[in-house]
Amino acid sequence: MTDLPRAVARLMAQELPFEVAARELRAPASVIRQAAGADGRIVFSDAVNEAITYYKGRIAGGDAAIDAALRPTRRGPPPGLRGTPLYLRRLRRDAARAAQISLT
Repeated sequence: MTDLPRAVARLMAQELPFEVAARELRAPASVIRQAAGADGRIVFSDAVNEAITYYKGRIAGGDAAIDAALRPTRRGPPPGLRGTPLYLRRLRRDAARAAQISLT
């Protein structure tokens, strides 16, 4: 884990209750509980590995299906980038303001 940023490495090394890890990873608590120790605590990196293993098992069809599941489902720009680009809106707004000023 030496190539990870320090904050991520600290998070991955953190030990926490399995319920918290399951909630953070949106994984079934029973799956994370099996990997947890007798005290019910688990290192976050181990919880991530268990969640990955669980979800890989849920996706039937091998590596191609996993790649398809990770690919965006819709084509085109992300939702925040739809519509007129911000710089064009600014140009239009500035042009409209300049036109109003010149009319007065």
